[in-house]
Amino acid sequence: MAIKRIYCAVDFSPGSTQGLLTAVRLAREREAELVVLHAWALPANTFGSDFVYSESVVEHLAEDAQQGLDAARSQALQLGATKVSSQLVRGTPWQQIRQSISS
Repeated sequence: MAIKRIYCAVDFSPGSTQGLLTAVRLAREREAELVVLHAWALPANTFGSDFVYSESVVEHLAEDAQQGLDAARSQALQLGATKVSSQLVRGTPWQQIRQSISS
């Protein structure tokens, strides 16, 4: 069975970087598309149900996530992956990753 697409979820940690290195190697060996995926969610609300994050805080978090994802995608290309795409999704990470892979 030919592998056409490899997903690599990243959280910008050192362990995640190691996972990206492995995913790049596998994508190159199999001539597969590499999809670098980052799922983010707002931090848990510890202040009670009346606390709401400001729009500027949410935008800042989204921008940081996108910048990290762009850097991971660039790193994959520099490491020799030829077909690289990226996905930024918002929500509970394990659910969003599973949903992205299933679709």
